[in-house]
Formats: sequence, C-alpha cells, structure tokens
Amino acid sequence: MLLQRGWRRPPLWRWKVSYAQIQTQSQQNLHDALKERWVNRPRATPISKTAPQTQPLLQDILNSLNPRDIETATTLLSDRNDIQDYHTALHHALSLPEDDASPVVAALLRHAIHNHQRLLSTEDFDACINLCSNSLHTSLASTLVSVLAHEIVPIPKASAATLVETCVRSRAIDEAIWLYELCQEQQIRLPDSVSLLLACLLADQITGGSVITRRKRGADMSWYFLSDYVAMAPSVLELFQRKATVRPPSLLLGRLAKDLSDFKQSVVPLIEYALKMRLPLDATVFVKLLQLAHRDPTESMAATVEATTDLIVQALRQATLDAEETSFATVMRKALKLCLQNGLAARALELHALAPTWTSINPDADSILVWVMTTLSSLPPGPASEAVVDFWTSKRIPKEVALSLSTLLPTLPTTHLSSPVVTKLAQALCAHQAFPEALELLQWATPLDLVSSDSWTSFFKFAPRKVELVTPALVAYLSKASGDDIDTAVAAMTAALLVDHTDVAIDIYTRHGGQSATTWPLSIATLMQGLLAAANSPAKQKSLIDYFLGKDKAASTAAFEVLAGLDMVIPSKTLRDMILHALHSHNMVAGYNMLRYAAAKAIPVAPYVFTVCFTEHSRTKHDAKAFIELFFTFTKLYLVEDNSIVYQAAISACMNTNNLNLAWKCAAVAETRGVVVGNAFLSRLDELSAARDD
Repeated sequence: MLLQRGWRRPPLWRWKVSYAQIQTQSQQNLHDALKERWVNRPRATPISKTAPQTQPLLQDILNSLNPRDIETATTLLSDRNDIQDYHTALHHALSLPEDDASPVVAALLRHAIHNHQRLLSTEDFDACINLCSNSLHTSLASTLVSVLAHEIVPIPKASAATLVETCVRSRAIDEAIWLYELCQEQQIRLPDSVSLLLACLLADQITGGSVITRRKRGADMSWYFLSDYVAMAPSVLELFQRKATVRPPSLLLGRLAKDLSDFKQSVVPLIEYALKMRLPLDATVFVKLLQLAHRDPTESMAATVEATTDLIVQALRQATLDAEETSFATVMRKALKLCLQNGLAARALELHALAPTWTSINPDADSILVWVMTTLSSLPPGPASEAVVDFWTSKRIPKEVALSLSTLLPTLPTTHLSSPVVTKLAQALCAHQAFPEALELLQWATPLDLVSSDSWTSFFKFAPRKVELVTPALVAYLSKASGDDIDTAVAAMTAALLVDHTDVAIDIYTRHGGQSATTWPLSIATLMQGLLAAANSPAKQKSLIDYFLGKDKAASTAAFEVLAGLDMVIPSKTLRDMILHALHSHNMVAGYNMLRYAAAKAIPVAPYVFTVCFTEHSRTKHDAKAFIELFFTFTKLYLVEDNSIVYQAAISACMNTNNLNLAWKCAAVAETRGVVVGNAFLSRLDELSAARDD
C-alpha cells in the first residue's frame, strides 16, 4: 500500500515536456537535458513585491521558518540580502523537527538557486543531505540535485553516494540518474548496489514513460538493490524479461542467480533469458544452477542433469561464459561429475570438447577427474572407456574394473596421469587381495614419480607376509624413499621384519633419521633401538620382533630381558604392559624384576600396576612384603601417584596373609602422605590386631 500511494502521487515538478520527449526532440545528452529542465523551471513568486518600509529583523526571519510561513521568510531574506542571515536561517532550519525541517530547508535552497548566489558551504550541504537521507523528502532530494545542477556548490565526493541513494529511495529517479552520470564523469566511486541500480534505470526502455511509471520501476528496483529485499528478485527478472533490449551487466545476473537460489526459485529462466539476449554470464550463475539440479522431483535425475548441462553447452557455444576464471573450472567439474554419475558420458565428452582449457585451471583440485576426461576423449566407446567411468564413479571399485585398469594403464599416455590415480587403483587392488597386480602397478609407476606414500602404506599393511611379494616391493620403495613420511616407513619396516629382512628394516630406520627422529611411535622406536643394540644376536632380535610385531604377550619377559640386558630405557607404556602381563601370568619374579628396573631407571609407574599386584597377592594369599617395600621406594622417589585404592589393596593383601604389622605400616605411610584410608579397613585391621593379642 505504501508503494501504491507513492506511485499515485502527482509529479512534484510540473515540467512541460517529459524526459522521453526531450530525448526524441533533441540530440542533447541526459545530463544537459535534465539540467536545462531544472534551470527553466517556473520560479516561486514572492508574496509581496513591495519593499517593506523598515528593514526586517533577523528574529522575524527565524520566527517565519516553518512550513506555513516559509515564503514570508524567503521574502524577508531577499530584503535583507545578508549572507550571514541566510546561514543563520539555514542552521536554524536544520535544527527544527524532521517533519518541519525538510520543507523549510528545501525552500531555503530554492531561494539560493533563485538568487544565483553561492550561499552554501560544503558542510551545510552535507548537513542537508544527511537530513534528506533520514526524512526521504522527495522535494528536498530534488532541490539538492538542483543546487548541484546550478553549480551553487561543487559535488561532495564523500556524500555523493548517499545523495544518489536518497534520490532513489525518495522516488526522485530522474535526479538520481543525472547525479549518477555526473559521478561517472568526475570518477566518483559509488557502492556496487547503487551503481547496478542506476545502470539499469539509465537504460532507455527503463527510464522511458511517465513519471509515475518511472517511479514505480524505481521503487521495485530500490527495494531489491538498496534494501536487500531478496523476494523482489523474481520481479526484477520479470521486468528485464519484458524489456527485450535491456542488457543488465553480468554482475547483476550473478546476484539475481544467488538470490533466486536462496529464495528457493529456479535459475533456469534467468539463464534462458541471458542466452536469448547473448549476455555475458558469470560462472557462479551455473554453480547455483548445478546445486539446484536435484531439486526437481518430477523428473529423473538424469533428465534434470541433461537439461541443466544443455544450458552450459549453449553458453559455451555462444562464448558468453568466461572460460578462464577459477569459478568456471568449478562449474565444469560439477557438471562433468553429474554427467558421469548419471550415465551421460556423451554429454560429459561434449562439455569437455567445448572447453578443454578447464583442465589447466587449478588441475590439482580434482586430478583424477582430469585424467578420466582426457582418457575418455582418447578412447573409443567400449569396455575400456566404461571401466574408466566406473573407476571414477564407484565408491568401491569392482575387482574386474581394477584388474582391467591395471592392465590398461601402462598402455595409456601419462600426460595427465597423477599420483592420486595410481594410489586409488593400488588401494582397490589391495582391497580385492590382488597383491601381485598391485605390486606390478607400483613397480611400473615408481620410476615415473607417480607413487605416493599412501600407496606403499596400503600395500605393506595389507599384503600377505610373503618374501616373494615384500622383497621386490621394498626394493621399489627404497629406490624413491624419502625421509618425510614416517607412516610408510613404519609399514615398510614392519613388513621387512616379518619376512626376516632385519637389515632392510634397519636401513629404512636409518634413512628416516634413526634415533634422531622424534616422530617414531614409541614401540617402533624401542624395537628398532633394541634391534640395533642386539645386531649380533639373532635370537634376541627375534624375541623383540615376536613381542612388538607378533603381539605375542608371552614373549614380554624375554623382550624385557633383552632390553634390560642392553641397558636401554624402556618407554613407560611398554614397560607397564610388560609388568601387567607378568602379573596376570603369576610370574611374580619377572614382575618384581621389572619394577626394580623401573625404580633403577627412574621410569614412572601407574598406581594401577601396584593395585593389580597387591590384588593378585591378596587373591592367592602370597606374601606381598617385597612388593610393598618396593612400592614405598617408588613413593619416596615420586615415581608413582599413590592413592587410597592402592593403599587399601596393600592392606588387604597384608591382612589376608596375617601380616598385620606391615598392614599398620601401610596405614601409617598413607597418613603421612595425606592419603585417607577407608574406616572399614582400619576397623577390620583393629579387630584382627585385637584378636591376635588375645
């Protein structure tokens, strides 16, 4: 309703001719035509032409500064003819309430125009623009532009954009267009939204017609461009579709595509309109189109993709789609993926043939797709091309496809072949237990620098532990091995050790930094250091390999004896696992030796280890004195974080073996270390002590 009332308002300027008539009757440009129209406007006639008998007072002028008496005020200003009085009156008008200030300031500005005097300062003019932007008073906006047209003040570069936007918002469309051209002449930069709006309004078919029509169109567009009212996007597009000769810029088409997409509207009509008009299109428009390709539930996905990509084909044939931008490569990748995933390989090849340059724009973004398309374009239709498509589209590559490609790949050009292609194929072969074919592929690709560390990691982890497979793989890996990838080195060393290639494992360990490297897993570092220290004892090396790689917990005691005999510092986690296995196996001698070793090497031990130890002694009713004394040693050395649970387990072990004196000692040590033992334990211990004394 607000817009309708605005459109019904009669024009504020009663010009004798419209802008459309000026344009057809004269060869003048828009700037001169509008300026001439303002200059030739009928002027306001003073109320009385008779000079007053006495000089009016300034206070009389200020008292008349209201919408009802403004003509009297301007007459009095003319009589006094004092520039300072005019400035005072203008400042007073600017201080009035907003509803009163706008018409009063507009009248004072018209007074300055009528007298052809440079009565305004730049600061005063900026204040008037600020008032107009808040009130959106149409007459004031028009008058401000008239001030610039009569060169009363120079155009303010800082607030020019505000004035242009205010003119549009207040429906002063002709003034906004004139000011827009003036800004272009003086190279004053305007916000993109304002520039787009005025560029559209400047088109002949948009600005033609009556004042009311121009205001209605300007209102529609200002809602969209200046108020970010996304719901107006379909209306703006419809406006352009009705005006067949209007050529909106590509930036505007991109914005419309985004807003239509956000408003859950199809962008197909927009692209069809652009193709019909042969307008340059930004690639982001097609990105939105492809993102919405799956939203139409009335058609099959393949039909939707085919219709969508047909628009891209038309744009490429018209050369209206910029094929050099990064976003264009994104469009091509998305379109090709949709085509291949929906069985439209022919359409994918057509797109690729129309714009093959997409492969050179950020090729690493999807190197597998680049290889797939270049390979398809060189292969005739048949099983080989189908295998290439299946290789790219399948989440889990079928075995027959993987085997077919492993045979086909060495026969194809390697121009666009990349490491991800080889890695994906090698992993697929390993997943299907086709290890000989995977090894053959990796050996072929290694001299071409196409084998990544992931390929070798997958092979070494999943290949069977056969010397005839692992040995050639290690040779191929070592020929290109670098010191950067620890994960692959660990997998290769593990494979080498499990097929008794200890020397090869040590070689790999040395190549990757050996003991100086800080990124080795602790267990692997301990194993390799032990193997190096026991280089002259294959039996000791076998014990270490069995424990660390064979996951043979029974070999923990032997592995510990080897490491302890080599005077090595065993990592805390590894030693904890060894101790727990010895305790659970009731090998208390080995467990005790391991704990003594930890104390001697100052290796921290978790309190849980001692809790398990005391619990086992309590269950089997074996004397825990040696372990308890060792526990006290750990507490003194701060190698264990003691707590009430471990002390209660020790007290229970003592009570079950009737060693009450040691139990009281445990309670006393706990008290000195600030650890609270449960009252139930102390009461039970007290009862047992009393019974013994009796």
